[in-house]
Amino acid sequence: MIRYRRHSVVSRFFSWILGTLHVAWLLSTRYRRHDVLAASNPPLNSLLPLIIRNRIGLYVLDLYPEALYQTGMLAKKSPVVRSWSRLNKWAYRRLDTIWALTPSMRSMIERHYGVEVGFAPAWASQMQDKPDRTVVEKLGLAGRWVVLYSGNLGREHDVEVLLECASKLRAHDQILFVIAGEGWKKKVLAERADLEALANVMLLPKMPSGEFASLLSEAKVGVVTQSLRTADVCIPSKTFNLLSVGVPILGIGNPDSDFGDLINTSGSGRVFKPDQVDEICQFILSCWDDEEFLHGLQCRARLSAGSFTSKNAMRLVEEFAGEVSNA
Repeated sequence: MIRYRRHSVVSRFFSWILGTLHVAWLLSTRYRRHDVLAASNPPLNSLLPLIIRNRIGLYVLDLYPEALYQTGMLAKKSPVVRSWSRLNKWAYRRLDTIWALTPSMRSMIERHYGVEVGFAPAWASQMQDKPDRTVVEKLGLAGRWVVLYSGNLGREHDVEVLLECASKLRAHDQILFVIAGEGWKKKVLAERADLEALANVMLLPKMPSGEFASLLSEAKVGVVTQSLRTADVCIPSKTFNLLSVGVPILGIGNPDSDFGDLINTSGSGRVFKPDQVDEICQFILSCWDDEEFLHGLQCRARLSAGSFTSKNAMRLVEEFAGEVSNA
């Protein structure tokens, strides 16, 4: 498929349009006789039943257009949101099966569109490349205690909280806050780290797969951010990847969301609101200072990961195929 353009709201939206048109073209030509199990990425895939005749099951990972107005990108009564919602209502009723990533998303879809929705947990992606251990020495990570954030640095990601923590914890020079990724906030973070002389903060670009695998193996705590405004319409996919390698999660978001419930209930980490900087610092210090506490989080992360394996993907396929055989 075409590459996803994340540079701006406009480039994202055009990527969604072109990506969905590309999928529709493939399904109306090369795969016109196939049944289709689709994900809502790009988000406009939800409208595929309106433009192709294939039998379709949809796995909703992020709920649109709801996410657009909950993040403030567009007004709830804007023409785009109202038109998309109306088209969703027609398209969802033509889908053969719908699953949602979280219970909150399932409830919202059923409430907004009047359709029956199943619940299907996600699964961790697999590392394709072997870890490139040279990056650890190159970056001087040996012997450092790494708090890792890797991913998009967009407007809705409260990554700057990590700089506030780094400022408070600068006396603990073994603790290193590594922020790897690209996005709107990258420049702001770099300028602030320089201004405050935060030697315990390292900003990196998006890493190649092999280098990222090695970086992940060095992480003691993995950071996952979730916008307070999108707590009901998405859950960060990196959550499941961190759990799969036994990295405890420091969540910055809504503790009362599906994301917060997953992490806090499983005991695989803690989720805090963005303004709970002192509590976040205390959590990091507890992990750093208490090996038994950290080991317990790691074990529970691996145990929790057992619920988010590729078996969940096969379950979707089997349920969808079962409907074919029963038809």
